[in-house]
Amino acid sequence: AEALMLENEIRCLAEEAGVDRVETRENVLECRLANPKRKKEGTVFLRLAGKLPLLIEKDSLLKLKEIVQFLKLRIHAKEVS
Repeated sequence: AEALMLENEIRCLAEEAGVDRVETRENVLECRLANPKRKKEGTVFLRLAGKLPLLIEKDSLLKLKEIVQFLKLRIHAKEVS
């Protein structure tokens, strides 16, 4: 039940952050921007310091919580700038 709640929260936060797809590949988090400013480059992902964010946690629920935290930070940073 907790996983479903976290999944729903991730969907809502992703929409607010301008992300249309959230995916993990092992420990790499891929958040694809819905409307990238530079469309010529093709698919654009959210990056930290030029790199895709890495997830530290191994447990599924903890990974979901880590994704929620990342998206909340992204939304807050967007509001500040």
